[in-house]
Amino acid sequence: MDLISKCFQENDSAFLEQLKAAGFSTDQARRFLPASESYFLDFTQDKGVEQITQQLVSDSPAQFLNSVNADAIAKKLGMDSDLVKKGLAAIVPLLAQTFSRKSEGLIGAVTSIAPGLVKRFS
Repeated sequence: MDLISKCFQENDSAFLEQLKAAGFSTDQARRFLPASESYFLDFTQDKGVEQITQQLVSDSPAQFLNSVNADAIAKKLGMDSDLVKKGLAAIVPLLAQTFSRKSEGLIGAVTSIAPGLVKRFS
């Protein structure tokens, strides 16, 4: 989903700072971000914008984090599982906030053109 990738691109430096504050080195953070983006892309593949927003924003981010296989990500990256959990906990709030803002804009745009489309094709 392009929206997830855009969230990661736009927040790259903020994510990097959050990860450093969580105990990551710059190198670890640079390896972690693409892996976590890939995980989020896989996680959201079969879900709609509203469902993703609900899981990241409306539901507790802790519930989402509990569903993540941090051990698999850690093994893939050669990192400690606890560090991966800290990294995800550090970036999920900002990701949720950005995704929510972007999805609201997308839903608003679709809602604003929907009446015209219905009228045009009815």
